[in-house]
This record gives sequence, C-alpha cells and structure tokens, in this order.
Amino acid sequence: MVAAVAAGAPDAVAGQRSATLIHGVPVIEVPPLPELIRGPDLARLSGARTTTTRLSDRDITMRRGIKVTTLERTVVDVALDLPVPDALVTVDAALRRGVDLSQVKDMLRSRGPVRGAKRARQTFDWTDRQSETPIESIGRGQLLIHGVPRPRCNVWFQLGTRSYRVDEHWDELGIVGEADGRVKYQGELAVGDTLWQEKIRQDWLENDVGVLVVRWTSYEMRSRPLQVVRRWERAAARRQQIPWEPPPDLITWQDPLPR
Repeated sequence: MVAAVAAGAPDAVAGQRSATLIHGVPVIEVPPLPELIRGPDLARLSGARTTTTRLSDRDITMRRGIKVTTLERTVVDVALDLPVPDALVTVDAALRRGVDLSQVKDMLRSRGPVRGAKRARQTFDWTDRQSETPIESIGRGQLLIHGVPRPRCNVWFQLGTRSYRVDEHWDELGIVGEADGRVKYQGELAVGDTLWQEKIRQDWLENDVGVLVVRWTSYEMRSRPLQVVRRWERAAARRQQIPWEPPPDLITWQDPLPR
C-alpha cells in the first residue's frame, strides 16, 4: 500500500511507522493508512497520513524500491509522534540493530522545540538495547511512566548448575518482571508442558533465589497498565517489610550487546 500511494507522488517519502516497517523494525501496531512525508509547500495526499516537513538528502534512503527516511530519522520521528511506551517498541529494536543513541539525540536537538520533543527525550532516556521484544518494551515503558524505577533488562540468574533468564530485574529490591506473550505458550511444546515448565521456573526464582515475580500480558499493558503497576507496588511494599537477601552463591549477568 505504501508503494502504491508513493508511486502517485514521487516527491513523497515513507516515514514514521511505515518507514519503520520497511526497515524491518517492529512497531506497536501497523498504521491504518500509509504514513508519508512531503515538503511544506506540497498538498496532503489522499489515502495517506501525510506529515509536511522538510527533509535533507541525508534523511532519505531507498529500501525495496521506495524512498524512505533513514532508520535514524525514522526513530526520531516515531519518538516525536507516539507515547513513550509505544515508541520504545521501535526505539529499543532500532538500537539493537545498531542505531547510535547519541546520533538520534543530536538529531532530535537539531529539530528544536518541535511538538513531542519532551516526550521523545524521555523515550531516548529510557530506551534499552537489552530489551528484546515489543511486549518487554511496552511493559517497561508503562511501568516507568507510572513512576516505577528503571529495571535491568534480560538478566540471567545462576545458582549452582541451574540458570534462567528474566525479562526485567529490579536489583536492589529483588523483584523480577515477566512479560507473558502468547508465543511463549505456542509451538513445539504442548500448552500443558509449557505451563509446567513456567511453574518450575517461577518456583525456583521465588523459593531458591528469593525474588518476587510480577507478571503481565501485552493486553494488560495496552488496556489496563495500572493493574500491573499496583501489582508491582504490592511487591515493593512486601520488600519494604522483608528486604531481599540474595543467596551468597547467586550469579547474575546480561548477555553481551550486539555490535
């Protein structure tokens, strides 16, 4: 659809979420209309969401035969356009693809006091290349905007010969966050087997490592994030009463970041 609309307007450039998808980076949801950018002296396009702004040659590249904003420019535009949790889905993934955070921050500063700049700066301050999936990114974003401290993402716990990786870890509190996507419960293993393995894993985390586990789904984070925030706050209140004492032989680490 983007290619078809852009073909009727050779001066248009695919931008924002449409550009993100063309670059092969995830978005929170596919836009209902192609998102295109045109110069301020040109008319809007029928059948597209058109943004009027000037682009320099360094902001534009070609992908799949379509003129599209570079991934760096796309990241800035998405951060300006979307709420922080939604934008983190794209920004986290783009950083894992090798986008330089300092470069996109400089690009944002060069735009001046544009609409959404404060929100975009917050997104860039909270982005994390260790976050691996959209549900992890949006979940972390929702918790952060509701005042929950920043966690470490995708942390391994090893105790003896046994190890598991968790999605989020609040180190000093001993609280673990787990994002439950539907894919986790599909695939080669039967659902019953997967649920049993998850129970064994959570029992080990809670009983052997001693952490508190807070779980959430994508639906919860999209529609009722305050429920998850309250869940986390109850866990934090328990930690105020009984602080976490990590096992003396517990080892934690994060996987090396992609280059």
